[in-house]
Amino acid sequence: MMLSCSVQWEFFMRRPHRRNVAQRPRRQRLCGAGMAVALVMPMAICARWTQPSKAEDPYHVVLLHAWEIDPDLPVQWYYFQPGEANQHVDLERLRSASRQHRVEEAQQILVKVGRGEVDNREAALHTLLDVLGNDEETNRTVRTVLVSAAASLVQSPAEAAALWQALEDDPHAQLLLEPRLIRWRSEMAIDRWRARLQQALPLPTERLLVAIEGLATFGSEADADLVESVLLAESTLLPVRLAAAEALGSLRREGGEQLAEQFLASSLPHSGMVALRLLAHHDSPRAVALIQQLVDGGTAIEQAHAYSLLANMAPESALAIANRMLSHTEVAARRQAARLLDTQQDATSLNQLATLLGDRNVHLRREVRERLRRKAQNANLQPLVDEIVAHFLASERFEGVEQAIVLAQQLRRSKFAAQVVQLLDHPRPEVFVRAAWCLQDLSLDPELLEAITKRLGEVTQRLESGAQISFDEEVAAAYLMEAVGKHGYRPAVPWLRKYIPKNGHKMRALPRTSAIYALGLLYQDSRDEALAAQLAGRMLDDNPFDPEDTTVQYAATIAIGRIAHAAGLEQLQRVPDEPPMARAVAARWAIERIVSQAR
Repeated sequence: MMLSCSVQWEFFMRRPHRRNVAQRPRRQRLCGAGMAVALVMPMAICARWTQPSKAEDPYHVVLLHAWEIDPDLPVQWYYFQPGEANQHVDLERLRSASRQHRVEEAQQILVKVGRGEVDNREAALHTLLDVLGNDEETNRTVRTVLVSAAASLVQSPAEAAALWQALEDDPHAQLLLEPRLIRWRSEMAIDRWRARLQQALPLPTERLLVAIEGLATFGSEADADLVESVLLAESTLLPVRLAAAEALGSLRREGGEQLAEQFLASSLPHSGMVALRLLAHHDSPRAVALIQQLVDGGTAIEQAHAYSLLANMAPESALAIANRMLSHTEVAARRQAARLLDTQQDATSLNQLATLLGDRNVHLRREVRERLRRKAQNANLQPLVDEIVAHFLASERFEGVEQAIVLAQQLRRSKFAAQVVQLLDHPRPEVFVRAAWCLQDLSLDPELLEAITKRLGEVTQRLESGAQISFDEEVAAAYLMEAVGKHGYRPAVPWLRKYIPKNGHKMRALPRTSAIYALGLLYQDSRDEALAAQLAGRMLDDNPFDPEDTTVQYAATIAIGRIAHAAGLEQLQRVPDEPPMARAVAARWAIERIVSQAR
C-alpha cells in the first residue's frame, strides 16, 4: 500500500525485513535474451515483494521503522513466500514431443536466468541447440521462445557462434539474435551488416539500426564511407540518421567538423543532434567551438547534450557556465552541472550545487542530497552544509524540505530538531512523515518531547472516537511513538498503553505495533509482570475469527523479552510458530534475553 504516487517511503507490509533481500523474488524477466516473447508466462510473482533496485535510484532512502531493525532479526513477514528457487532445467521437457512442455520449460529458463545462475546451464544450452538445429519445430512463435531461452544461457563467444550456426537455416531467428551478437562482442554478422547498408531497397528501421551499431562496434575506418552514405541519403529517417552520425563519429575520430557544419547550416530536422553525434569523439578546438555554439543557441535537448560533451572535452569551460545550467529545462543539463560543481571545494560552488536540493526531479534532488552529505564530511564545509539544511527546512518548496529533513537525519544534526518538530504541521505528507521519521534519531529536549506527546494524545483520541485519519497520519504517528520510546519519555506511557488492546482494530495495526515497541523500550528490564501478561495476550491471540495483526504479535514478543519478567518465559514457549516466521524468531530472541538477564 503506497502512501501516494509521489511519496517515496515504504511501509512494512510492502516488503519484508531488510535481512530477507536474498529470499525475496526479483521481478521475473520474460525475455532474458532481450527479445519479445509472444507467449504468456505460466507464473507470476507479486511485485510488491520486490525491493527497490539501487540501480534504479542509488540514493533512495527507505524510511524504516525502528522495530524493523531493533533488534535486527532475520524474520520473514509472509506466510506465503517462495522458498529457495529451483535453478535446475528439466532437459527431458526441452526434448519432449509436447510443444507445450518445450515452451513452458523454455519460459522457465528465462525466469531462472533472471534469478541467477542456472545449475545445468551448459547442458540446457546444448539441448536447446539440438532442438533448434533439427528443424522439427517449424512454428515461428515457438522457435522464438526457444531462441530467447538459448540466448539467455550464452556466456562466451564460442557459445554465441554455436547458437548462430544452429540457426543458419532460420534467417528470421538470426535476425532476432543479431542485437545479442553485438553485446556478446561477436563479429559473426559483420558481412551481413555491410551488405545490408549497401542495399538500394528500403529496409525496416530496426534492421538498419542493428547493422549501423554493429559496424560502429566492430567495423574499421574502411566502413566509414558506407555509414556516411547512409547518413547523407535523402531518404534516411531521423533515427537511422542519428545512429549513422554516432557510428561515423566513432569510426572516424577526426575531420568530422566540416560535415557537422554542413548539417548545422542545413534545414534538416534536429540537425544539431546529428552534428553533436558526429563530434562526440572529437576534441579539436574547432569541434569544441561548434559544441559551445550549440550549448548557447541550440534547442533545449541539443543544449543538454552539447553541455554533456563540453564537460568531457573542456571541463573548465563547462564549469564556467554551470550556474546558468542549474535552471535548464532538461534534467540532464542540471545533473551535469551538479556533477561539475561537486568537483569543487569552495563555498560558491557548494551553494550553487545546493540550489538543486529542491529540484523538481526526485532522482536529481536525492543525488544532490547525497553529494551534500559527503561534503559535510569536510570540516571546512560542514558549517556551510548546516546553513544549507537550515535554509531548506524553512523553504516553501516541499521538495527541498523533504531532502533537508533526510540530510539532517543522515548527519544527526540535533540542532535542527525544533525546526523538524514544526514541520509535523506541514500540509504535504512527503514532509510531515519524513519529519516524524527523522525525530527518532535526533536528540530531543523535554519541551520537544512534550509537544510530540501532545500530538500523540490528539491522534489517540481521534482513533478512540472512531474518527478517520489518513494512512500518512498513521505512519507519522507510528514514527513519533518510536521516537518517544527511544528517548525514554515516560509521560507518553498513558497514551501508548491505549494501543495494547485490540479494541476492534480501530487503533490501527501500524500505530499499535510502534506503541508496543516503544513500551518495550520504556519498561526495559522493569520486570513489570502485569504489562508482560497484557502483552502476552496480544502475542498469543490467534483467534481464527478475529486474529491479531502479525506485526503487533511480533512487537509484543520483543517487548516481553525487554521487560524481562521470568513469568514471560512460559508464555514465550507457547508461541506455535517456527522460524523464520517473525513471532517465532522474536520468541527465541526474547527467551535468550530473559534467561541472560536472570543470571
